[in-house]
Amino acid sequence: MVLKTLYIIELTDTEEGGLELVDPSWCPEEGGPPRKKVKSPPVISPTGSSTSIYSGGSSSIDWTTTGTTLEMQGTRVTRTQYGFRTLQESSAKMCLKVTGYPLPDITWYKDDVQLHEDERHTFYSDEDGFFAMTIDPVQVTDTGRYTCMATNEYGQASTSAFFRVLKVEKEAAPPAFVTKLQDKECKEGDVIDFECEVEGWPEPELVWLVDDQPLRPSHDFRLQYDGQTAKLEIRDAQPDDTGVYTVKIQNEFGSIESKAELFVQADPDKNHVAPEFQATIEDVECDEGEEVRFKSVITGDPNPEITWFINGKPLSESEKVKFISEDGICILTIKDVTRHFDGMVTCQGSNRLGSASCDGRLKVRVPPAPPTFNKPLEDKTVQEKNTVVFEVDVSGWPEPTLTFTLCGKELKHGEEGVEIVGHDGFYRISIANTSIDKHDGEIVAKAQNEHGTAESRARLTVEQEEEESRSAPTFLKDIEDQTVKTGEFAVFETTVRGNPNPEVTWFINGHKMDQGSPGVKIEAHNHDHKLTIDSAQYAGTVLCRAENAVGRFETKARLIVLAPEKQKKPPKFVEILVDKTETVDNTVVFEVRVEGEPKPTVTWYLKGVELKQSDRIEIREFDGSIKLQIKNLKIEEAGEIKAVGTNSEGSDETRANLTVQKKPFAPEFDLRPKSLTVEKGSEAVFTAHAFGIPLPTYEWSVNGRKVRDGQEGARVTRDESTVDGASILTIDTATYYSEVNHLTISVVAENTLGAEETGAQLTIEPKKESVVVDENDSKKSTSEVQKSSESMKQRTNILVGKTDRFYST
Repeated sequence: MVLKTLYIIELTDTEEGGLELVDPSWCPEEGGPPRKKVKSPPVISPTGSSTSIYSGGSSSIDWTTTGTTLEMQGTRVTRTQYGFRTLQESSAKMCLKVTGYPLPDITWYKDDVQLHEDERHTFYSDEDGFFAMTIDPVQVTDTGRYTCMATNEYGQASTSAFFRVLKVEKEAAPPAFVTKLQDKECKEGDVIDFECEVEGWPEPELVWLVDDQPLRPSHDFRLQYDGQTAKLEIRDAQPDDTGVYTVKIQNEFGSIESKAELFVQADPDKNHVAPEFQATIEDVECDEGEEVRFKSVITGDPNPEITWFINGKPLSESEKVKFISEDGICILTIKDVTRHFDGMVTCQGSNRLGSASCDGRLKVRVPPAPPTFNKPLEDKTVQEKNTVVFEVDVSGWPEPTLTFTLCGKELKHGEEGVEIVGHDGFYRISIANTSIDKHDGEIVAKAQNEHGTAESRARLTVEQEEEESRSAPTFLKDIEDQTVKTGEFAVFETTVRGNPNPEVTWFINGHKMDQGSPGVKIEAHNHDHKLTIDSAQYAGTVLCRAENAVGRFETKARLIVLAPEKQKKPPKFVEILVDKTETVDNTVVFEVRVEGEPKPTVTWYLKGVELKQSDRIEIREFDGSIKLQIKNLKIEEAGEIKAVGTNSEGSDETRANLTVQKKPFAPEFDLRPKSLTVEKGSEAVFTAHAFGIPLPTYEWSVNGRKVRDGQEGARVTRDESTVDGASILTIDTATYYSEVNHLTISVVAENTLGAEETGAQLTIEPKKESVVVDENDSKKSTSEVQKSSESMKQRTNILVGKTDRFYST
């Protein structure tokens, strides 16, 4: 017996989030300055792709590898309904791709405790923004929530996932099928599943083939495998999907395969169409800082996937950029618009039959402004033969032009060791091989546009070689990274020495702090310096600069602020279910909203049976609401709908009734009025009832004249004992058409889809009178009366019989 010990590793419950980073996509040319730190859409380059994607000013952190969201050493990763899962003999690696400028620093945490490199944990990073942590060997105690925090001087972002490790020891066995694939047949557009159950240890690796060609997962082909159950789901099956599907399983002890055929029957009534815009986006003109909205309406089958572009670069959702796409209505909203969004906005819809797009012009008005130096020149001291660098930041619209002079002589790029590089108002001037004769003096930056002029001046002091008594600043103690929870105070301390005594300045995210800055406290005692920060107001990079006439040195660290734990609360439905009535074969939609912490899960029930996602039942979340959609309703599905919200703190539920009615049809009589013979002065009652949807109305007529409300001798009533009660006509023969002995009764049942008519006959006999005879004629009178009565009855029966035959015909 061979025992094989492996670790099952799962990554689940991945979360993404982040704060805004400033222009993380801009890469300066060699020797160039950093780009001006203005808020604008960053560009994210996903793993394995050079496509640029706007993210609306937010940072991006992704768990990424080739084709999945998690990379593990040792074997292939499989995706399950719970997350990502793999088998390991020793090690695991978590990888991610981060963008941001400057390139963020990465900190790893396990259950909110910072991890450091040791004999089992190894960190990796490169200049392209790829970061990884390797755990070798893996242990069961490595189970927990892992968080990666990315921080630069303009903010921070994080992502986390739950990492579960299970140690399993089983007897080695070759792969085998517990259940095999079964042949399938379906109609075009259906959702079809191939499923099989496998066994073997180590858990077999799995490959899907169609017509002996590898099957690649996509939107229409979803693969799931958890080591025991393998499932292939084909959405929107097409005739081209007809073929032989094979699943191969193998481990180090053998391999085996199972095959099944799929036949997709074409649907001649299903007319797939390429995307087409019914309403296109319109041009928008706005002021900088305003909110803009673009809207379009698109049709197509299958439903098109929507992508928004600005100046040809795709957008992704962020705090600034929001998308809505529902029932063909596509909306793009951009908050706090900056001049960098100025250009052409494109909405593109695509499905497998093609794509369509429409454009609109976004013009961002920027108010004219004269030049202003946001960051002026600063005095500099440099030793001879060294290089000195000046930086300025100037704003204004139109963008000002800048000139620089030193000692009254204009500085020009590329001449006498001068480098001037600028972009978007941020300029850096580098002067190499300085000398007292040529460079010691005043430097002037002059900015000019059509609305005005501004100047900034500074003193450049060029000194001879350093005297022995002087010394540049030295940090005896560097400041260290701090990790605190929101609202806690973070303390950064350092010790600085130098001759002359250095001047110490503190910066947070590039902004200079002083005693008047909110949320900070600056303290100094001899050579010791301390900065206390309120983490509710700041997070990012903390820099301490020490400077004297000899030189300048800096030390920096990160302030990482962990988000406070949200207050837990049980679920509460803030939008409840309401009763719905719908016709058979139609679609009904129920919608709820539920609040709670942690976020509740919502389960749906119909007549006490839990509803699952299927080709007829769709459960989705959109814009904070949870919707249940049931297609092709059946009569037997009428009943109670229940939604139950559940989290770790409790549950809540809401209920409503679903009424399913038959399709509308024209009235059909199931109860027709019967012909009657009554004695004059009596009441004649006729009853009629017809089925129909909508419920029919009734109209009675006597001898072709309609019976009106309040008419003397005739009244129409309704049987109130049922919802669709019969209609009743009552005729008082004492007052209604007294001169007529035979009446034709008709009734019409009518609704919006049609009408049906039926009728009967009413015969009115004279009222019988008393006959008085004497004793001698009593027998004769009685006999004559009897004969007269029998004769009348015969005539009446003959008439009634003819009438019944007429109406039955």
